[in-house]
Amino acid sequence: MNPHPHAGHRERLKRRMLDQGVASLEPHVVLELLLSYSIPRRDTNELAHRLLAQFGSLRNVFDAPLQDLTAVSGIGAHSAFLIKMIPGLSRVYIESSADIPSTILTTEEARQYVLPRFIDTRQEKLLVVFLGNKNQVLAAEFLQEGSLATVAINTRQIVDRIVQHRATGILLAHNHPDGFAIPSPDDISATRKLKLVLDTMQVKLLDHIVVADNDCISMRDSQLL
Repeated sequence: MNPHPHAGHRERLKRRMLDQGVASLEPHVVLELLLSYSIPRRDTNELAHRLLAQFGSLRNVFDAPLQDLTAVSGIGAHSAFLIKMIPGLSRVYIESSADIPSTILTTEEARQYVLPRFIDTRQEKLLVVFLGNKNQVLAAEFLQEGSLATVAINTRQIVDRIVQHRATGILLAHNHPDGFAIPSPDDISATRKLKLVLDTMQVKLLDHIVVADNDCISMRDSQLL
């Protein structure tokens, strides 16, 4: 008796992926093939369909919290961990392979710089990019999680980092994980308050980019700064 009755089927899926690319695979096939590495001795087709039925889409499966994944019958800790690795690996790959500018002078360069950093980010975060006197990138840090209504509380932290990096300008970016790339009234108010502080330091606020999925809006281009 064949100890691996599904080996032939999996080999065909692997060959299809190698020949045609992952994009050619149906969502359940992507999961089926992925799960075969954490569950090598079982048919993972039914389990893949179960995950899609539970979460509704491939993206929702990858974005699901670890505890929600392990609550699905048949998904153990190893399988859940493997699933959760995919978005993070995608972000690392894109960051390492993308043509990310080392100097930010335009909105398009700002977009190219910040978008890869928000892949696999399902919680609202504030990214601060510290710039030199020729707008060269000195450093970039996530300094805050939560609503942008609380930015004013963390102004001192941002100022301290500006001094630490000897920056003469900054670029802000934050994401709307479950919404649209449209600045909220709180976003605008908090950004303008921070700008007043930066103006007294003669530190330029280059822009504030609001990100949602692969879309983004520039507050400067929108004449909100």
